[in-house]
Amino acid sequence: MENNLYKKFSLDYKISEIVESYEKEYNVLSETFLFVKEKKEFGDFSVQLNEYLSNKAFFARLVWPYPYWNFKFYNKKKLEDSLYYLWGDFVEANLRIKNLFEFFKDKKDVNNAVLYKIIKDGGAREGSRRGALYAEKFNLDINIPVQYSVDSDDFLLKNFLTFYSDKIDFEMECPVNYFKNDSKTLEGLEVKKLKNIFEELA
Repeated sequence: MENNLYKKFSLDYKISEIVESYEKEYNVLSETFLFVKEKKEFGDFSVQLNEYLSNKAFFARLVWPYPYWNFKFYNKKKLEDSLYYLWGDFVEANLRIKNLFEFFKDKKDVNNAVLYKIIKDGGAREGSRRGALYAEKFNLDINIPVQYSVDSDDFLLKNFLTFYSDKIDFEMECPVNYFKNDSKTLEGLEVKKLKNIFEELA
């Protein structure tokens, strides 16, 4: 049961699955003319991709430094006006091989991996709010950050869920207090439907 929960909800597992899938694809492409020249200088692919994910997730903290309180005091327009940095400031060319960025720059699952990293780094409160803003910006599934926002001690959770009530699936299952569980096993993780969680907050 724990293994199934781990595969279903673990952010580490979701990130590693995406990285590993690209690593397999890259290993095939690295034998082609496109990459063969740079391969010797590049090093470990997964290290570089994880570095890229971390850099982009960190930049999200610069764009939205205070997402938890933003959702309390700001409406949608004010959220947009409060940006400290713009995504156009993010330098995509921080990769050692330029061709590598061309390889996955339009891949939605890479942005999903960044989203998972944002949630993981920020936790249930900061991470889920920042993740929701990132999901909207890059046209990702808003349910993903909402799913990890359930913290029983969060007195602003209802405010956050209400903010996205017209966009989220209240039938989805959410890991309750995900960040208070052992991330390596998720043993004993409680799972509830979002609609039941929302009703309990009323």
